[in-house]
Amino acid sequence: MSVGVDPRERLRQGSDEKMVGNPGRRPAEIAVIYGDPVVGQTLALLLAGAGYQVSEVSLVSVQDRARMERMLESVLVIVLAPGLEVGLRDTFLGSLKREERFSHIPVLELGTQPEGARYSADYTSMWPGRTEDLVRRIEKIFLEQRRGFNMNQA
Repeated sequence: MSVGVDPRERLRQGSDEKMVGNPGRRPAEIAVIYGDPVVGQTLALLLAGAGYQVSEVSLVSVQDRARMERMLESVLVIVLAPGLEVGLRDTFLGSLKREERFSHIPVLELGTQPEGARYSADYTSMWPGRTEDLVRRIEKIFLEQRRGFNMNQA
């Protein structure tokens, strides 16, 4: 594992190394969007413990367009915490997908897509689960994004 390598640089190099346990690197930027603050804080702490730079944001607060834009400026992955209210969740995902600047940001939804939801997240993962499994899933998303980036560059 490369010490001190920014995850974005590692993606440019095409490495599929796991990011856990490498304190010398700059962490990735992940936004945890939550409905329940306890769930949001728990996920943020787990991901921060795995070495990521994490922003935790209430789903209600991202309904404000200016706040959403500020929050998404440097985000590489959005994690939707389980238990989000379907209407707010759909509004958020719909605006994200319509906004060209942010439509490329992958969204990982923990749990299953709520019944009656209009929009799907890009990725899903069961929750609760092991932190290692969540980190592996996020790393796989980074790798897939990198491969897509390479294909778009050709």
